[in-house]
Amino acid sequence: MTKRIKNMPASEAVRATRDISEADAAKNSNTLVDTETATDAVTKFPSKTDRVLELMRSDDGATLDQIVEATGWLPHTARAMLTDLRKKGHNITSTKSDGPRVYHIIDTQGEVT
Repeated sequence: MTKRIKNMPASEAVRATRDISEADAAKNSNTLVDTETATDAVTKFPSKTDRVLELMRSDDGATLDQIVEATGWLPHTARAMLTDLRKKGHNITSTKSDGPRVYHIIDTQGEVT
């Protein structure tokens, strides 16, 4: 049974009211976490910006509709993200032929990356 201790932060109250002995904790391996292995097991998922950069690095580039679909953003937000990428130093070009405008990232040698 746990009891809330008044005038104590919640985190300290939880520690103060736990009834798990060291022997009980040793029996149940789920109660203890090795911090070294826990941080190694964390998987980093690609951010929306990473997904857009990947689309724009492809040979076909990315249209605004593809960026909106990949991120779930509205078109004005996707265009603002393109501006932010330019400010961060990415060399972004856009071309428009018969279809929609296509955005590419160009490396320093002038080749599509």
